[in-house]
Amino acid sequence: MAVRPAPAALWKQAIWPDVARAHCWPWPWPGAGARRRVEQAVSDLRHRLARFDRQLPPAPARVRDREPLGALLRAGARWCGEAPTGYLKIERELGASPARELVVGLDASMPDGDLLVLDTETTGLESGTGTMVFVVGLVRWSTRGQRLLQFFLPEPAGEQAFLTAVLAEFSGAAGFVSYNGRGFDIPRLRSRIRLQKMDDQALDRPHLDLLYPTRRLVRGWLPDARLKTVEEGLLGEFRADDLPGEFAPGVYRDLLSAGCDSGLVDVVRHNAMDVESLPRLVARLSGILDGGWRDLPRSCALQVGRLQLECGQHDRARLALDVARDAELPALRGRARALLAAMSRRDANYRAAASLWEEQLQDQPADLHARVELAKLLEHRLDDLDRALLLIAGARDLATLGGEHGAVLCEQLDHRYRRLVRKRGRKR
Repeated sequence: MAVRPAPAALWKQAIWPDVARAHCWPWPWPGAGARRRVEQAVSDLRHRLARFDRQLPPAPARVRDREPLGALLRAGARWCGEAPTGYLKIERELGASPARELVVGLDASMPDGDLLVLDTETTGLESGTGTMVFVVGLVRWSTRGQRLLQFFLPEPAGEQAFLTAVLAEFSGAAGFVSYNGRGFDIPRLRSRIRLQKMDDQALDRPHLDLLYPTRRLVRGWLPDARLKTVEEGLLGEFRADDLPGEFAPGVYRDLLSAGCDSGLVDVVRHNAMDVESLPRLVARLSGILDGGWRDLPRSCALQVGRLQLECGQHDRARLALDVARDAELPALRGRARALLAAMSRRDANYRAAASLWEEQLQDQPADLHARVELAKLLEHRLDDLDRALLLIAGARDLATLGGEHGAVLCEQLDHRYRRLVRKRGRKR
């Protein structure tokens, strides 16, 4: 009857061949080098196993506050409903505010009526239903002034009452003003509302999201487009003792898991700072579009012109783009001339458009786009086929240096060149 090897022997045979040779007849006994490696491996394993037996000091216990919401209540919050299915509400009048009509300068489609400036604090940045909204900050902005409303969710059990109160405020608003609310706040609220099997039609209102015009405006001269950075760069406002928004989820988790307050008042104050600053940002952006951008860096002239074009302010846009034509960076000069040329072409001022493309080619002779656009004007509007042929021929020479993309462009330019040759032949 064969003797069944012990599990330890099987493990050694599978892991270390030197151990197998040391214990399995008739293989020869290993040399000194092999024995040293085995002894070192066994010693290392014993050291690792000993670490599991080490007694670690106990983690400091989180002290559960007797009244974790006491600081919020002392700061002016009041209970609506009863725990655990209630929520907290903070409400106060704000001081002097910018005129609500300034919104029309940024979004002419915004209807008359009260606007809601919106910001939320959530348990994370994910878009799934596992992300909870635990603070909703609102500023009701009307012709009569501004009023701050904040809703705080102490426990998940009160979410339905919490969302019902928020939706009641939404129902009387003409539209929303936010900073990234279209891409973040509204989708998170919609997920929670649908999870509670509630009607989310109150979210379907006109929405002015200030992130998009602001990001285009500050690109290239501010390090980022975060609201705090924009407040410092555009409004000249610096927050004191502000809790960064990325710490808000941790504070709320401390409340839910340990029943302690690690900065709830700071989270609510941060939310209030966000919503209170947005009307001032609206006023600043509206003033910039109305021509008050001269105190900004000259590199902003191009972005200002673009925003003014989007808002239909063509005359003001032309002034800003004329300034951008003299920018230090060649790329900015080229984009400004391209926009001005497009405006002139829409106004049927074809000679002015051609003059701008000529100016661009004098500044940057290797600009393929400028050559092609000028050739189009000369062919279709100014009836100068000879000059158009010269421009397309030069563009073909430049396109041959562009690799695979240049090969595709060469085919397009060859087609245009042959058409111009045929067209000139018919004309003669």
